[in-house]
Amino acid sequence: MVRARSLLWSVAPGLFFMLRILYHFDVALSTYMAYNLDMKTKSNNISRSYQLPGLRRERKARTLSQEELATLSGVSRPTIARIELGTTGAYRSTVDKLARGLKVGKGRLMV
Repeated sequence: MVRARSLLWSVAPGLFFMLRILYHFDVALSTYMAYNLDMKTKSNNISRSYQLPGLRRERKARTLSQEELATLSGVSRPTIARIELGTTGAYRSTVDKLARGLKVGKGRLMV
């Protein structure tokens, strides 16, 4: 019995040290994962942040339907509708395609 106690007391400091290391590793890993998930969310919002309030005006000025603009630009009609309504932003590549399809500068679509 005495031998078991002395063995326990000799192992206990090392055991507590290892538990403390595991705890700090878990905290660091959780923080890292939360930060990366937050950054992924933010980066998705940033890359799709182009609002195009002038899209409908420019399309109507050329008497094009959404379907015709979709054919000219290569952007789907539902995407054009969502951008015109302002429910979603546009990727930079989408802005380029729409401007090329309408034969206007990108700045005209953004004002």
